[in-house]
Amino acid sequence: MLMASLLGTPVSTGFVARALERLAQCLTAAGFDAVMRAALRAEDVMCADENPTTVIHHDTDGEPVAGSPHAVTVRTPDARLV
Repeated sequence: MLMASLLGTPVSTGFVARALERLAQCLTAAGFDAVMRAALRAEDVMCADENPTTVIHHDTDGEPVAGSPHAVTVRTPDARLV
């Protein structure tokens, strides 16, 4: 559905699968995984979560607690994508 929306025309599942396979091969050949791991290890803070589970509890009277989980939300101009 995303590809159809981006391209303005329907695409087959096979097209998407093959495109992903070619992309994975290119990333592997370029050494992407090693570079990404090194870059992520160099960061002080990392955030990535696609889990629908609540990660913040409202038991601190609204004050953040050092070291506690935080939720980062990225919003786009298209309200359907958060």
